[in-house]
Amino acid sequence: AEEAQRLAATRQAEAEKEAARQTAARQAEAKARARAEEARKVAEEAARQAAARRAEAEEEAAHQTAARHAEAEARARAEEARKVAEEEARQAAARQAEASENAARQAAAREAEADAREIQEAGRLQAARARAAEAQLAAEEAVRRAASGQAEAEEYAALQAAAREAEAEARARAEEAQLAAELWIFEHKASARIAAELTKQELEAARSAAAEALAQRQNRAFEARKKKVAEQGGQTHEPEQGALSEDHRAAGLAPAAATTAGSPSTVQQTDVVDLPAVLGAIRLAISGCFEDVRDDREMSVGRPTGPAAASGSVLVQQKSAVADELAAEQMKKRAKGVSVEFLVSTFETKLQNALGDEYHDNTTFIHLAESFWGRREARFENMTSFLGHVETPSSDRVGENGVSLCTAIGIYDSHAVSDATHFLSWSWSYQVKKLLQTLKEYCTKRGLDRKKTFVWMCFFCNDQFEWFSGREQDGFETFGNMLRHIGKMVCIVDTYDAATAIYFKRLWPIYEIYIGFTEELAMDLALMVDSKEQLQQETLAKIKQAIVVEVRSAGASMPDDETRIKEMIAGRESDAKETNRIAKLLLVQMISNYLME
Repeated sequence: AEEAQRLAATRQAEAEKEAARQTAARQAEAKARARAEEARKVAEEAARQAAARRAEAEEEAAHQTAARHAEAEARARAEEARKVAEEEARQAAARQAEASENAARQAAAREAEADAREIQEAGRLQAARARAAEAQLAAEEAVRRAASGQAEAEEYAALQAAAREAEAEARARAEEAQLAAELWIFEHKASARIAAELTKQELEAARSAAAEALAQRQNRAFEARKKKVAEQGGQTHEPEQGALSEDHRAAGLAPAAATTAGSPSTVQQTDVVDLPAVLGAIRLAISGCFEDVRDDREMSVGRPTGPAAASGSVLVQQKSAVADELAAEQMKKRAKGVSVEFLVSTFETKLQNALGDEYHDNTTFIHLAESFWGRREARFENMTSFLGHVETPSSDRVGENGVSLCTAIGIYDSHAVSDATHFLSWSWSYQVKKLLQTLKEYCTKRGLDRKKTFVWMCFFCNDQFEWFSGREQDGFETFGNMLRHIGKMVCIVDTYDAATAIYFKRLWPIYEIYIGFTEELAMDLALMVDSKEQLQQETLAKIKQAIVVEVRSAGASMPDDETRIKEMIAGRESDAKETNRIAKLLLVQMISNYLME
């Protein structure tokens, strides 16, 4: 019974433990359900908050998109307003420039009228003095004849009649001079500032100097030929005294002027100066000073004579014709220019994109060269590609990359490159923006279509990979031949004041003016923007005084080029002076024409 009781107690205890475990399990299950429910509620709250944040983000994105659209629209309106303001400012500047030009023309007209009055007064005074001198001479002659007893009444009466005729003639001349001065005022008010440029005395001096230079050239050539013939055992014939050469006939010079140039008694005084003849004489003088060098070289080398020369002449002519044809074809391929429209629009935009902040108002073409082809001390390193001019393969240099900017521009836009219509005489030291603005205004002034005006600029059209590497065979002839082929040159002058001018201090522009002058090519002038207003306020005399050309002081980047150019146009002191004088004369004439236009 006790064992049974003990077992029953044990079973009861186990039953109570089982009941306690079941109770604990039910409590744990209840807690788990409560935690699950709480977790579900937390997840639902998190999902709700995420949905709310997503909605807020979408709303914020919509607000930002609307703000960007509003900002873009505001920028567009501001840009449009800026363009309108710039156009109005440009029109206002144009009106102001037109008013200034009209004021300058009126001032020039007033100055011309004052000059004409001075000329008229000087004519009257000179006529009065002439009448007084004639009367005094007549009186002295009458007194002398009366004192010697040789004067008779008829001669005295004739003398009085001659005096009266002389006085009448003097009055008629004075009236004629007055009418001529009035006619000059009427016809040449606008060109009064040019009147002081080419006076008759200056042109006669130019004629005399040209004749003297031609005479010296002929004497040197004759002496050289005489020496050569004497060495070969031949004879020479002295030229006839006073003979007139073909050069003198072409220049319009008389024999006396050619043989005794510079003497006042031998210079023919005429009322009308033959300006083309004088300019022709000057051209012959400046070019003739250097032709004797070529003559001496030809005589020193010698030429074949006799049957051998005759039998080979046909072959030489055929080879020369083929060579000329090939050279002309090659020159035509190289004489490509870039349109002004591309330069003043697309080029500047692409330049801004390629250089960024490095392109600004003071950027010069020298700075661009350092960016496009590397610095002088490290050429072809760290180059900035412009329209692929670095990466594009060159057909002239097999296996190497890099072409001229003109070639790269032609690949980018075939309408931007064509046969050059104008050769630009300028300097790499010019600021890029000022030069482009000058080109734009030049085309407007001359009524040129910018899309059809193609300029040859060495910076763009020469293959600088060839030039900077020293592989260009003869850059000296490249510029001269290119200028002759194009036939029209525009001199872009930064300022006429030699103290600050860049143009007059560079040797290449002076050489290009020399080629244009000797080859009788069409030359025009384009002034930089800064010097226009200053130019309108100056007289031609001050402008002429400010222009100073010193060919021996001018420099070039390449020493070899500088030496060759100076040997050609400034080998002797007289050659340098003549080159300086003619270059200055041409620049003054072009500036005078620019003012009158």
